Amino acid sequence: MKIRLKIWENILKIEEIKKKYDYKVILINAHEPKIKTQIELDISRTVTENEENKEINKAKVVDILYAISMVNGDIKYCQGMNYIGKFLYEVFGEENAFYIFLGIFLHTEYSLIIGKDLNRLNIFFYVFKRIISLFEPELASYLNSSDVDVNCFLIPWCITLFTGSYHYLKEKEDNSKIILRIMDCFFLNGWKAMMEIGIAALHSYENALINLGYDDLIQFLINDILKSDFFCCKNEDNIKNIMDNKKISKKLIKNIEDEYLLQSK
Repeated sequence: MKIRLKIWENILKIEEIKKKYDYKVILINAHEPKIKTQIELDISRTVTENEENKEINKAKVVDILYAISMVNGDIKYCQGMNYIGKFLYEVFGEENAFYIFLGIFLHTEYSLIIGKDLNRLNIFFYVFKRIISLFEPELASYLNSSDVDVNCFLIPWCITLFTGSYHYLKEKEDNSKIILRIMDCFFLNGWKAMMEIGIAALHSYENALINLGYDDLIQFLINDILKSDFFCCKNEDNIKNIMDNKKISKKLIKNIEDEYLLQSK
């Protein structure tokens, strides 16, 4: 874990961030109760009833996200960040979680999907939707015929960086190793890697998905897939193999982005 933290500190430029931001000072000066209340409500959903030190854990994660909201420009806070905050807190501790999460905002592609520039978000959704149609055409056709908008499950997948699966599966097993690997991929390759993981997940359950009705389909894509064996530790090699076979090139993504921009003119 120490080795991974050191690597992440380099990628996310944590030392530079620490020179500019002091976590404890930020919390002392934080005075936006509406944002804190929203965070507290969301954190209540990610703290389980039988969790040891429940109230302490809840307060610490609220502080992490509240501090992030104070220094994160226009983005502030949005629902879904609570899953990332809690995961990072449980794996790395309070202050490390704050600096890592802030590094994710400042030095990865994460903010592209929750910033105020909706055009960038629309491009992201368009690209991901086209990727699904290219790599899983039968499933894409079924989703379309079932009037399922891919945005409905891409938002919870991407805003949480799939950390929802850690929350859902923690009573069954500790799958933090899988989530850490997913984050490794994201830090190094951005949304390209997350698209590959998303395609791998869809590919694994394609046969089941095309036999579900609308309500069950939505339920599975938004929640149940994150609770599934796909994100269990025993599936780590399978995830890697599927990703290796579903390589999405940066050139392909760029071509699809250009396609979107051309249609938008």
